Amino acid sequence: MLVANPVSYIVQKLLVHARRKPDDRSKDVLYIHDTLTLFAGSLPVLCQLWCDGVRPALGLRAQVKIRRAIRECFDDVTDTVRGAALMATGRSLSPGQLRETCRAGLLQILD
Repeated sequence: MLVANPVSYIVQKLLVHARRKPDDRSKDVLYIHDTLTLFAGSLPVLCQLWCDGVRPALGLRAQVKIRRAIRECFDDVTDTVRGAALMATGRSLSPGQLRETCRAGLLQILD
């Protein structure tokens, strides 16, 4: 059984963000949130994966695109973030909480 590298998974979601349909963007934001939450205790390890494995494999353009996607997705509460929070059925997750969790986690890993 193959398990995806969580950093590669998150990066892939960020790289395709602008090309996705609005509902799919919200799903991707929720997946990013859930991945970050699941691996919250391992953020330093994820940062090391980014620095040693994922970032060196990417070109400068992709790295710029990732930074732009983080700003677009998580600098403010957007309709995409609101949609992601609504999709988190059964959880009391506000758009603001979701945005802040993602922003803080991504900055810790990808900075």
